[in-house]
Amino acid sequence: MKKPYPLYEWLFFAEDKLKEVLNTKKWNVVILVAWWSASWKTSMVAKKIYNSYKDNAILLSMDNYYRGKEYYEKYNLNFDQPEALNLDLFFEHLEKLKNGEKVRIPEYDFINSRPILNAIEVEPKKIIIIEWLFALHEKLVSLWDFKIFVDLWTHGRILRRIFRDVERTGQRPKDILNYFLSTVEPMNEKYIEPTKENADIIISNEYIPFIESRDTKLKDLQMKFDVSGISTEKISDVVLRRGWQYFWSTDLIDYFFSFDYWNNKKDFNNEIIFIRRFEFWKYLFTYKWPLKNWEKAEFRYSVSFFVEADVLESFRKIYWNDMKILSRKRHVYYINANIFCIDNFENWKDFVEVKFYKYTKKEKKVISNIFKELCLDLDFWVCKYYVELL
Repeated sequence: MKKPYPLYEWLFFAEDKLKEVLNTKKWNVVILVAWWSASWKTSMVAKKIYNSYKDNAILLSMDNYYRGKEYYEKYNLNFDQPEALNLDLFFEHLEKLKNGEKVRIPEYDFINSRPILNAIEVEPKKIIIIEWLFALHEKLVSLWDFKIFVDLWTHGRILRRIFRDVERTGQRPKDILNYFLSTVEPMNEKYIEPTKENADIIISNEYIPFIESRDTKLKDLQMKFDVSGISTEKISDVVLRRGWQYFWSTDLIDYFFSFDYWNNKKDFNNEIIFIRRFEFWKYLFTYKWPLKNWEKAEFRYSVSFFVEADVLESFRKIYWNDMKILSRKRHVYYINANIFCIDNFENWKDFVEVKFYKYTKKEKKVISNIFKELCLDLDFWVCKYYVELL
């Protein structure tokens, strides 16, 4: 396997290689950028090459050549198979561009799952940059003069896919994740993984949690306190007298997934990803970005949605069984859309956790009064997730 280049240094190496190729050809040079799904191949790689040779280059996305939902249903295909694209039309257009002819290519409407034919006019240029999921396949690799593969580990592909496709396709996060696990990942392993060796250069474009997780656009704000030594009954009595309403009590089991991150360092402080099981049959997927302390509370961008039970087994395999399990009894109260939880851990400690969905002076005062009555110092809130405290 070729050594991958980090994203921040690959362009210097690629430009030197491209100059060698350009010097050997008088007219068309076809550059291929292949990729894992959601590896940011267009915005981070193909466009950088295009911008370096803008006056002499065109950039074609093979996404434009998807056939459409009706065709897939008729022939039992999915988006992540080579047969899902109209390759005959693509090769026809490529041949015309190489011969110096203008073409009108389709544009794919992802919302309505259909191609819009003859939508985009493309003029021929010396450098033709093509980005495509399967372009390094053995049957096609001889067509390209310079071949790049953008690599990305499964963790980043999952998260980028969720963040991107909610807005791009209008799908529910649950359906996006199910499709990724049942279809995208198996197709990647079958069609894409074997083609990496055909690349002239491999680029690593790993997920950057501090930047990319902001795409969730959802904020999670909470406070946590160690209340060991204070009975659950006393805490409940104080909370109810302050106007909170009892919601429910249940047993929770959280499955936390860790992974090899920068230099194989396992670091739960970077980001949190887990699946929560409660009431024996409900499973909640949650992702939280790296911790940021804000005033007297823990602040993270986050995303949560219910999933099927088999997602848990899929995650065990993806993360190589590198998993921690945490169980507790949780008592839940709510007021003004905010949630107050009492968490009892067997043979360990007890905590209270407040989740703010409305964070005004009034809400902060209500919480402050509860903690004062329980003789808890607001300056000693716990700023780590439970799995980090064990």
